[in-house]
Amino acid sequence: MSLQQKELLIGPSLIGESSIDDVNIHDRIGCELVAEALRAGAHTRVRVMGTSMLPALRPGDVLVVRGGSEHPAVNEIVLFLRYGRLFAHRVLRKIGADLITRGDALPDPDPPVRAAELLGVVVAVIRDGSRQLPAGPPSIAQRMAAAAMRRSNTVHRLVLRWCNAQTQSVLDEG
Repeated sequence: MSLQQKELLIGPSLIGESSIDDVNIHDRIGCELVAEALRAGAHTRVRVMGTSMLPALRPGDVLVVRGGSEHPAVNEIVLFLRYGRLFAHRVLRKIGADLITRGDALPDPDPPVRAAELLGVVVAVIRDGSRQLPAGPPSIAQRMAAAAMRRSNTVHRLVLRWCNAQTQSVLDEG
């Protein structure tokens, strides 16, 4: 990891004293804090970092998550904690008390999400710092793009470039 990447993750004051292991510990602590707030029933906001939910969720989007005990429906996006990380994936189906989820752009479903891992349901998405979008089921266009992304790395890269261009266009206008 470059010095610039570390600075983005942990802030400039800690760069000289930090290692990648320290960054991972800080990430895990942050994830645990978010998890505890959601388990207590709070609403919280979480920034999207990955691309597994493209095109519905983009890197930089902010998720508004409703915590507490939930019974999410199929097609809702849930937030869960696994391996010390937060994941926001769509519910494909329920098997008993477990949820089968998958990132829209990923080819395979996740291992079952247990009730103890589930933190909350995404109720809204804040894009480009101000536009609030509902977190409903994917549109037909989103489903088609996600299916193409699951089959082709090239399509995945093109959709990511398109999303980045859309974000840059909004930033240039502002």
